Amino acid sequence: MRRQFAGACATLLAMGCASLGGSGTPSSDTAPAASSAPVKPWSVTTSYVLDLWLHGYAMVQRDTSRVPYFRRGYRDIVAAAKSSRGVTTQLDANASTLQRGLDSNPGLISGQFLGLQERTWEEMQADITAFLQAEGDPNAARDSTMRPAIAAYAQSYRTKADRDWLRLFAQSLADEHTRFYQQYWNDRQRELAPVLARVDTLFSNRYYPLLRGYLNNSQLEKGEILLSLPLDGEGRTITSGQHSVAVEFPASSDSALDAVYVFVHEAAGLASGQAVADNTTPAEKQTGVAAQYESPAAVRAGALLLHRTAPDLVAGYERFYIRAAGGRAAASDLDAELARTFPLPKVMVDGIGKQVDRLLSTI
Repeated sequence: MRRQFAGACATLLAMGCASLGGSGTPSSDTAPAASSAPVKPWSVTTSYVLDLWLHGYAMVQRDTSRVPYFRRGYRDIVAAAKSSRGVTTQLDANASTLQRGLDSNPGLISGQFLGLQERTWEEMQADITAFLQAEGDPNAARDSTMRPAIAAYAQSYRTKADRDWLRLFAQSLADEHTRFYQQYWNDRQRELAPVLARVDTLFSNRYYPLLRGYLNNSQLEKGEILLSLPLDGEGRTITSGQHSVAVEFPASSDSALDAVYVFVHEAAGLASGQAVADNTTPAEKQTGVAAQYESPAAVRAGALLLHRTAPDLVAGYERFYIRAAGGRAAASDLDAELARTFPLPKVMVDGIGKQVDRLLSTI
């Protein structure tokens, strides 16, 4: 789904910002400065546009998943930050309306992944504006180079009601960006800079070499790990055209391994997804039963992958996900507690093990 249309985004930038209520002030979506250091297969970095987009969803989405989409207490943290600054935005004013829209059409939640495909908030505003002006039809684009972007958004916002929801959401986020979130995000990045450095060191120097064979065999030879403020244990990943994995931004250097745990969970999802597909019937896929296995299967796959590659991480990984799901993270037998917290049919667990072993087989 990754598109090649940066020039077209620039063409529509002014119109996009005006249409969505943006300030036109460039956001802090800057890549790390170039250096003479060797290029790492997997970089550890951040993305303002991704965090702003996920922040918007976190503020209006009812998060009832076993492994939370978003950091527990995130809304309260943000509400306290806004209160201390005396700030109220359109996102606050429109939150109830936006939440009702998500309740009536949970499919809108898939739009979260679009934040991984954009490089700046200004680019995203331009893409959304082009999409809304074309009423979701790539062939109706005023500029033909915007068709790939319109097609990408059309996958998540299919109907007029969906587009109306997106319009209100984007307008609300534009105000949130200008009046609160950009400054808040910049402040948090400065505070957490040592944490990012610690995650980078742990992953690049210690755990990437252990996972490299699995990643290479999974066609994940290189990519970017994005530390994201709103996220919890359920990461966000795209692998089509680019490899971007968004994970929780740990709160301190002491918890830096949390980001590694979520990355392993996301990477292991390739093995677990195939195992779920292989061990569910067409009827189970059609009725949504298979989809209910996907989250627990990814958690269990991550544990199996670590047992085979980095055993020293297994206990911490299991505690992290047991705690995320409200289980007994202090249990004496963590393997058993993980299985109790994330139950799966034995045939599926065996299938996950076979898939993990297959992806490790050429190491």
